[in-house]
Amino acid sequence: MTTIPTVPATDVPRLAAAGANILDVREPGEHAELRLTAPHAFVPLGTLDPQDYMLRHGLVADDAVYMLCRSGKRATTAAQKFVDAGYKNIFVIEGGILACQSHGVSVEGAARPASCAISSDAAGGCA
Repeated sequence: MTTIPTVPATDVPRLAAAGANILDVREPGEHAELRLTAPHAFVPLGTLDPQDYMLRHGLVADDAVYMLCRSGKRATTAAQKFVDAGYKNIFVIEGGILACQSHGVSVEGAARPASCAISSDAAGGCA
């Protein structure tokens, strides 16, 4: 297994502002409960096909993809799938959505009080 580079959760706002491709690989219920407000893609790990993902999102082999899950384990598994398929600029967001939330990165979802929810431009059905 290859060592996958990581980025701190505190980098997520900067990455999102720069238009980075962030991929959440959690299950649908988890994503509905808590998710980034920043634009991101959502594909559960069990259905993730790296080549299909890259094609559907108009990405080329050298484009960076940042993996996100609850705490990091599934994101690492997803990243390894991309590496095994020949992609090189693949990163894991350290600590996942839990670290994002604890570091003040903007999140929303059913588990958040309405006063905390911030609408998102989640293009492409990525809500």
